[in-house]
Amino acid sequence: MTSGRVRRIAGYVVIAVILIFMGRALYANWQALQGYEWHFNYPLLVVAILLAFVTLCLYAWMWRFIVQRLGAHISYPQAFRIWFLSNLGRYIPGKVWQFVGWFYMGEEAGIGRVPILTSITVNLGLQTLTGLGVGVFTLVVMLGGELWNRFWPLLLLIPLGLLIAVQPGIMETVLNWALKKLGREPVVLGLRSADMLLFTLGHIGCWVIYGIAFYVFVCSLHPVPLSGMPLLAAAYAAAWVIGFLSLLTPGGLGIREGVIAYLLGFWLPVPVAIVISLLSRVWVTAGELIGTAIAWRIGPPPRLSAVASPAPTEKPT
Repeated sequence: MTSGRVRRIAGYVVIAVILIFMGRALYANWQALQGYEWHFNYPLLVVAILLAFVTLCLYAWMWRFIVQRLGAHISYPQAFRIWFLSNLGRYIPGKVWQFVGWFYMGEEAGIGRVPILTSITVNLGLQTLTGLGVGVFTLVVMLGGELWNRFWPLLLLIPLGLLIAVQPGIMETVLNWALKKLGREPVVLGLRSADMLLFTLGHIGCWVIYGIAFYVFVCSLHPVPLSGMPLLAAAYAAAWVIGFLSLLTPGGLGIREGVIAYLLGFWLPVPVAIVISLLSRVWVTAGELIGTAIAWRIGPPPRLSAVASPAPTEKPT
């Protein structure tokens, strides 16, 4: 049995275990859940979905920004299409299909492999680091106690990671080391510290908007005072990062919801927190589907057979 098959099976087992525990908690608290007074606010739900969609549009813009800084030329509609259509690959088991689609459609748009690889690395690296900073730092500082005892070592990684991230020279060294191991020619990145700093600030801004969107989403189901917005925003950012880093389940499925339910349980009844965490997947998927529908209008995705087949190997010049 190959390692990829073992990982997929392990991912399914993790999802099943998390859903079983969440289901048991809901079953044990079913009477309390039935008697709970929900406050559905559909206009707020629409606003939350639109804010999630706007955040994803900003991520597509920032990816285009870094691609252009690397010397490639791509329009925003092209970046929008590539971003949203390749994003669908996150929900396919294997953790590689999003990147396969990214590479194939990027090359189709005239972007070289090195700019694609570099832009993906920079983008996801900063998205993870800033999400870790916004999420874990806010939760640990505001809640302290048990969370501080569990997560304080992660706080040490945040300034170190961000310091490395805003230094293009260090990034270029790491990337060229990887290219050398792959037998490829070294590259010179056209990135400046100012570019990386701007990109980092952009990602922090995206997490702020995403956090506001999650707060509005929760308020559409259960009223939460404005003072609770920082904690809700931090909870979603931390859950997203943990789900992304899990490497077991597609799109962090199950793990993200479990983390959200755990964190919301600090100030909401457990069954209510579980229901909100499960519905949060529907909320963010709705935002993704809006972008996907628009991207499809811009241009349909390439044939699956074309994406699945390896692209021809480039010869170094």
